Amino acid sequence: MKLKKLMQYGIFLILQIVILTVAQGQNMVFYGTTSSGGLNNQGVIFKTDNNGENYTVVHDFNAEDGMRPGYGNLCNVNGVLYGTTDIGGVNNMGVLFSYNIITALYTKLHDFDEQTGQRPKSQVIQASNGKLYGT
Repeated sequence: MKLKKLMQYGIFLILQIVILTVAQGQNMVFYGTTSSGGLNNQGVIFKTDNNGENYTVVHDFNAEDGMRPGYGNLCNVNGVLYGTTDIGGVNNMGVLFSYNIITALYTKLHDFDEQTGQRPKSQVIQASNGKLYGT
């Protein structure tokens, strides 16, 4: 009986070591923004691995989509990144945007204006009620 429990424990331990080894061997992917550069010199969304290698631009900002992001981190909600730009959009007062990391789809969600605020200067955060907030 003790031998059987010892074998079960040994198998469990070996499986844990294999899982940890595989998990540690995988590179993580990080996303961020630049406030200038890219095809339009208006900033980009980029991704890179945890070693800082494999840098790839995934979206180039422009006047219509919003320009010059970079006032904080992107907010990741279930694989969708949310952020703001300082200028650009329909009113040239900034936009709220999302970027889906699975589908690589950029979506402009809101054009800021005099009534809804303009030129956001902070990152978007998700509160405990599930809603996004920013200033």
